[in-house]
Amino acid sequence: MSRRCPAISVVLAVHNGARYLRESLESVLAQTWNDFELIVVDDGSTDGSQDIVTDLGDGRIRLLRNATRTGLPAALNLALSQAAGEYVARQDADDVSFPERFEKQVKFMRARSDVVLLGTGCRRIDESGQPVDTHLHPESDTWIRWQMLFENAFFHSSVMFRRDFAANAGLRYDEELTTSQDFDLWTRLLGHGSGANIEEPLVAIREHGQSLGHTRAAEQQRVAAEIARGQIARVLGRRVPEDAVSGLRSWYGRRPATIGNDGEYATAVLFMRLLLAFRRLRRANAVRTLGELTDFWSRDTVGRMRGTFVCSPRGLFLLSLCFRASRGATVSCLQQRLRHRRASMRSTVASRHGGM
Repeated sequence: MSRRCPAISVVLAVHNGARYLRESLESVLAQTWNDFELIVVDDGSTDGSQDIVTDLGDGRIRLLRNATRTGLPAALNLALSQAAGEYVARQDADDVSFPERFEKQVKFMRARSDVVLLGTGCRRIDESGQPVDTHLHPESDTWIRWQMLFENAFFHSSVMFRRDFAANAGLRYDEELTTSQDFDLWTRLLGHGSGANIEEPLVAIREHGQSLGHTRAAEQQRVAAEIARGQIARVLGRRVPEDAVSGLRSWYGRRPATIGNDGEYATAVLFMRLLLAFRRLRRANAVRTLGELTDFWSRDTVGRMRGTFVCSPRGLFLLSLCFRASRGATVSCLQQRLRHRRASMRSTVASRHGGM
């Protein structure tokens, strides 16, 4: 007799993660949406992780065991090969899903047939489960695709995607990648439909000394930078040097207060060229949202131009790029800055005369 297909296949891989595994599994089993299967791959654990899974005794759990460790992407691919659900939901062995996560994600996916990949916000927690802070990623497809040029726009443990899209396109985790496999997979999956994020924390992501973000941070950044480099090349139509990609990623996340040296100017120019190319590629999609994105980044760049640099040849060239990207928003921004500057000058003059 054929096995009934659940709405969701939850895939979870664990290697010696017994410390947090029970809490993670119980958070899945406690979901208000209960039409799911939970596929757990014990990837060669030696710490009793398998016993924790079997002790729960829940019929929705399917346990697969690797005799020796194969690595996270291979373990997840094994789970995907066994998945039968309409949707696939990810869960890491040290993270926690809030009770209404699946219910809200399924409702969203069924209302938005164009969305193939859906994430949520997250609450970061420490080793003991105490909240640290809350993080949100962009909600709309356009802003997500822009962020994906620089960094991952989805929290891995929050993701749900349509299984048939991934299966029909032969999309799997790249087993050659040691980190950032999710970032890579999402870039490929977004070639088959829209992405979205629910702007609400529906998962808790645990920060601890054994997490990848701590143990392999440098490697994770290196791999992510190479994935970003490929995405940027697709938009620009040419490869850019590694140091230029590093500059663009830094500019996206930690821009300087002012454009004050040659390196910052070069990065700002390349950033605006990338924005122009992105706008051309996306001009037929979500015009209003695209306009909001380009206006924001053009205004932001103009706001970092100071003093005589604004009227220098380089400053005027950068302004022209901002104007082309924003289609006029830059002009109103610059006019507003000039009005404030004139008002400040008048106030200074008045105070001087008043003091005589």
